[in-house]
Amino acid sequence: MSDIPVRIPIPRAPVWIVVADASRARVFTALTGRSQLHEKETLIEPRARLKGQDLVSDDTGRTFDRAGTGRHGKEPVTDPREAVEVEFARELAEHLREAAQEGQFEKLYLVAPPSFLGELRAVLPDAVRKLVASELSKDLTRQAPQQIRDALPEIL
Repeated sequence: MSDIPVRIPIPRAPVWIVVADASRARVFTALTGRSQLHEKETLIEPRARLKGQDLVSDDTGRTFDRAGTGRHGKEPVTDPREAVEVEFARELAEHLREAAQEGQFEKLYLVAPPSFLGELRAVLPDAVRKLVASELSKDLTRQAPQQIRDALPEIL
């Protein structure tokens, strides 16, 4: 028997590239820094595609003026579409937190339009934020994997 230690290669956790907007997040993996992207999963938020009026269950109600006899409709406190966008960003951030905790990736690239990227950035846990290698402020959710790869750095 030999006392020479045997090295067993441990596969590296892949790089994840999340391409998202307010209604959809596509998760791609890349096994090496120069490899092609492989679509792992797609998360959908169908409510984000509805009109704001379709997201509200009923009328906002009416109120009386403080002084006088006037009456008028109330404005909603937040835009319903914006609320759905924030909720989807939170769900995506939680999904990424769980995946990071399980060691599914060690580097993360975020690609999203400016408004959604800001929402996502605001809710990302610190543990995930530390793994973000780069962000790209573009809407590429409807692009083919090769077009998305071309928009990313040559070496991930």
